[in-house]
Amino acid sequence: MQFLKRYDLLKLRKHFSFSFIKELSQCGMRALFGRILNIPKPMWKLNAARLKGIAVHKILELFFEKSKTVDLYKDLDRALDIIFVQAESDINDEEDRPEEEKTYIRDYIRLNNLYLKGLLTPYLKGFRKDIEIYRDFLLPELSFKKTEIAGHLCTGRIDLGIGPRLVDFKTTSKSNTGPMLQHVYKLQCGMYDLMDELSEKPAHFEHFSVHQIILKKQPEVLEFDFTKEEINTCKPELKHNILQARKLISDQTFVRNYADIFCPCEYIELCRDEKKVEQAVKDLELPESVF
Repeated sequence: MQFLKRYDLLKLRKHFSFSFIKELSQCGMRALFGRILNIPKPMWKLNAARLKGIAVHKILELFFEKSKTVDLYKDLDRALDIIFVQAESDINDEEDRPEEEKTYIRDYIRLNNLYLKGLLTPYLKGFRKDIEIYRDFLLPELSFKKTEIAGHLCTGRIDLGIGPRLVDFKTTSKSNTGPMLQHVYKLQCGMYDLMDELSEKPAHFEHFSVHQIILKKQPEVLEFDFTKEEINTCKPELKHNILQARKLISDQTFVRNYADIFCPCEYIELCRDEKKVEQAVKDLELPESVF
């Protein structure tokens, strides 16, 4: 897209997150439209799996936030009832979320109370001892300030810090235990650890866990645990990926993930029509500073 050569796209994406770097390598065009240019996504269909994941993440966030001051295990069933109601309310108050998504998430929580309790009750009981020990060191939804890694500003948010352990939640509709995915998990934990080491008040994580919460008919949770040493071995590759992402954006080398006509991305129409992209960018009224 020659007209984009007029823009310094690095100025439009001033900081990187791990999810952005991953998406850029998987489908550069989608990252360009959605995360660099920030072209609004057409509401062509609801992504049910993603919205279910948002619901579960919100419930977990509220549980660990409340656990900082209250022992929810005295009546876990009742505590979850209260958290479900608050999760619906919090989602409803999100100003930037489309109404269709709010409705879906609220309905999912309301209509699946028993399912969610069946999933989360035994799972959350596994945190009881750690919460008792590290109640004063619970860090739900810990956001990092922009941190320079490999010459570029990076940012991120941890789902849960609990004493010396970092835990990240991944919701999915099917399990995946392949070595490639586990390596991606290590890289993500490595980025969090680098940002923690460079923060003003580092948590000094020593153990790293990624939990796959599988939202199928018979739900389950798979846990992947990594040591500090395993995470450290991934950091050189992570820094290389950051440099590579910077180069891809600077050179405007955006590769499509799909080569056929069945690309499922919501930006499919833009991906195939440069004139539509140019008009969409004009509608954004980008600042003169990016030229």
